[in-house]
Amino acid sequence: MPHVSRRHLLGASLAAGLAAPRPALAQAPGAYPERPITFIVPFGAGGAGDVVGRVIAEKLAERLGKPIIIETRAGGNGIIGSEAVARARPDGYTLLLATSATHAVNPAIRRTLPYNPVADFAPVALIGRFPFMICVNPRLGARTLAAFVAVARARGEKLNYGYWTPTSIVAAETFSKLVGISMVGVSYRATPAALTDLVAGRIDVMFVDVLSGRPFVQSGELLALAATTAHRTQVLADLATVQELGIGNYDMSSWMGLFAPGATPAPILAQLSAAVVETLESPAIAERLLALGFDVSAMPRERFIDYSRAELDVWRGLVQRAGIQPE
Repeated sequence: MPHVSRRHLLGASLAAGLAAPRPALAQAPGAYPERPITFIVPFGAGGAGDVVGRVIAEKLAERLGKPIIIETRAGGNGIIGSEAVARARPDGYTLLLATSATHAVNPAIRRTLPYNPVADFAPVALIGRFPFMICVNPRLGARTLAAFVAVARARGEKLNYGYWTPTSIVAAETFSKLVGISMVGVSYRATPAALTDLVAGRIDVMFVDVLSGRPFVQSGELLALAATTAHRTQVLADLATVQELGIGNYDMSSWMGLFAPGATPAPILAQLSAAVVETLESPAIAERLLALGFDVSAMPRERFIDYSRAELDVWRGLVQRAGIQPE
């Protein structure tokens, strides 16, 4: 991998600073958890989900008294890892760090899925949201959003955007439709590979989460043209939104939540939900994730059930509005 990518891979730098979970606390025989828990991240190593998952797992392991192992299973826009958890033993030891991509967008853009986002999973807790930025290579010659649109119109369908989740497809295609441009999507297995190509000029633009893209913006290797949320967030307080820049009705970000296999016993789900929410309510964790570019928004299981199901309709509408035909 090129040197520029190695310098900025957040997953690698963060993992080096993470302490190993503390020794397990004393527990009554038969109490959950009795052994390590595995969090499956359905996207590539070094991506935003992987980084956030490791930060949370470190402190959650201390609270639960057992180690938490992060396992990345990339492929199929999050489908491979999601299916693995859907088919796992429902005992609370294999959980999914899911996103809107796996549990709201995939059901909207895929005619068939090897898992049912409602029946095959039990929501545990909402963790928070990943705001996006529209980032370009400085050599593209567009230092503002208006200039980028002008370049895109001039180049026709020769402008390429990189994507690695279905959420980034919807973000790019919705924007294209709103401003009347055409772009060609280039698929990547994980965010770091797409960013490497954007820095090298092999693709032109990415709708990328702040956590992954901001180091390249700070180094000057990429330009951030706009934030994709409807309103400025704490994470991107100094970056104007697409709507502020005159393109209305555009609001894109991705949420992240913890899910268990559908038949997981209710007491385990309740214990996990409470532990996750308590972990996220720690000021130290919230500040650490905010500094990385992630907006914490803890939501317990009772509310997350309704929220995750409502998101199916939200993203179905966004996919239709973007003109994306289900595959």
